[in-house]
Amino acid sequence: MPILLCNQARTELARSFYRDIANENDFFYFYVARTQVWNDEESVETPVDSVSYINASRKNILMMRRITSADVVLMAKRYDWKANEVYDHYDDRLGELIDPENPAGEVYTSASNATSLRDAKFYVMTDEYNVYKCIDNNNDSLSTVQPVGTGTSAFQTADGYVWKFLFRVETADRIKFLTPDYIPVRKMSGVGIPLYDVNGRIDDIVVTDGGSGYTSPPTVIIHGDGAGAVATAVLSGDSVVDVTIDNAGNGYTFAYIDFESSSGSGAAASVSLGGLDSNTPQQDVESAAVSGTVDRIDIINSGVDYINGDIIVAIEGDGQGAEAVAVSNDNGEIISISVTD
Repeated sequence: MPILLCNQARTELARSFYRDIANENDFFYFYVARTQVWNDEESVETPVDSVSYINASRKNILMMRRITSADVVLMAKRYDWKANEVYDHYDDRLGELIDPENPAGEVYTSASNATSLRDAKFYVMTDEYNVYKCIDNNNDSLSTVQPVGTGTSAFQTADGYVWKFLFRVETADRIKFLTPDYIPVRKMSGVGIPLYDVNGRIDDIVVTDGGSGYTSPPTVIIHGDGAGAVATAVLSGDSVVDVTIDNAGNGYTFAYIDFESSSGSGAAASVSLGGLDSNTPQQDVESAAVSGTVDRIDIINSGVDYINGDIIVAIEGDGQGAEAVAVSNDNGEIISISVTD
């Protein structure tokens, strides 16, 4: 019996692995040295997937570091926008048979000859680190105008391409995770999405140990990969009893607290991260997203004898409200259909 592990399942497995680390369901470690010298430090041995090799490696570990939620993020292939290149438009049929009755026939293929969305170049990152999804590539034309803007609606550039802003790779993620081949991807809202997918702000600070000996409120030092958060310690007697958030900051995926003082010691607190501000571009896009919209209509057969102005495009299905306009040439063939709603 044939078995297919679809791309969506692969993605969910990666997210499950991510959640295990972020939610501390399991602990993961990365070891960086061993007690023996390497035979060749410039070309170390290839690891072997065997129980014996793994046990020997564990015995000889010299140093290790625990992997936390701050050390992981989901990644996608990196495609930088460049002028005069053809980009694929999003097509959920890639890899399907064009004629289901002919198992040996051709399958739907993108402009770059990809037969799956996993390999298709249907999104780009610009020099502003904004990521855009290609809705329509103007019949496989060259892309000559870089997409810009962070609006929630799809838009057309002068070269005929239709783009949709998805998200921006924020500074903290660029520094820590961005590589020449991959870009970090974070989902910031939605039902069932863990807080650890949120690139957000300081939501709450809870004092776990008040310490003692403080004669004045200690300075609250907020560490993390975001910026702008400011908080003030509150004393009762000589102990810290509360921390007031003066500025929640933004861009945090992790944060922790230190108390700095010339008098007392021992105070400790934990940090909870919240969601994004409502005016954050990615949050706006995800909040405005609507399932089941008609984004593009592909012409399978151009037909004959159509007259411009007399063509009615009837869109039938289980949704509602979609509208489109068709254009024909002098031979009466439909040459384009533009979605107007």
